[in-house]
Amino acid sequence: MIYIENKIIPFQQITQIMFQKQYIFPPVVVAGLCCNSLGTELSYNLIPSMEYIIEEIDGINKYKGMRIIWPENILDNTNLFISMIAVCREEDNI
Repeated sequence: MIYIENKIIPFQQITQIMFQKQYIFPPVVVAGLCCNSLGTELSYNLIPSMEYIIEEIDGINKYKGMRIIWPENILDNTNLFISMIAVCREEDNI
């Protein structure tokens, strides 16, 4: 089964976002910055560094979340939010 997880959280230079489930297949994840200033949404064209948060259980890697690290050159981070979308695949029952 395929799941789409969408999270929007306040901006932090380094943050962790946990998935709702643990997956044995690595999710496809995109993250971006959004700004809500006076009702106008703006987009930033910055690419973060992202790492999976993985836990090994009984010899099987479980993908639990993402660690997202943004470049340090973000000057004004007021009204910034991180938007993350993950396409996740749960183990197939074959």
